[in-house]
Amino acid sequence: MWQRNRDGTDRLIERAGFVPIPNRGELSVEKSGYRTYRLEKGTEALRGAMIEFLVKEFDGVRQPADSGAYDVPVTICGRVVNVAFSSASGSSYVSVSLDRNDTGDTSLIATIAERFDAALATGRYDNLF
Repeated sequence: MWQRNRDGTDRLIERAGFVPIPNRGELSVEKSGYRTYRLEKGTEALRGAMIEFLVKEFDGVRQPADSGAYDVPVTICGRVVNVAFSSASGSSYVSVSLDRNDTGDTSLIATIAERFDAALATGRYDNLF
């Protein structure tokens, strides 16, 4: 809110009880039905938290990946879900998608997006952006 100083100038201050809008990811769907859940300004630590979330909430199994790999695969019910991190070109993101060779139902990504957005609303992951 704006508040007037003693010298008569206005300055912007945070309102008491202000609650910021929680972070959210963006779920995109291609014409083919392929889905990607993307979290802008996500850090590599957020990717780690996403992997832990998939392991805990979806009984996922983290698969081996090279250090510094773009994608880290997690197997959920026999399907490979890739959790990617990029910090190229001055911007960063974390994304979640099925393996491109998986031609099955892609609604798993929408379910992950919905449940992780709900977890983001708790503020638990705010420091990972």
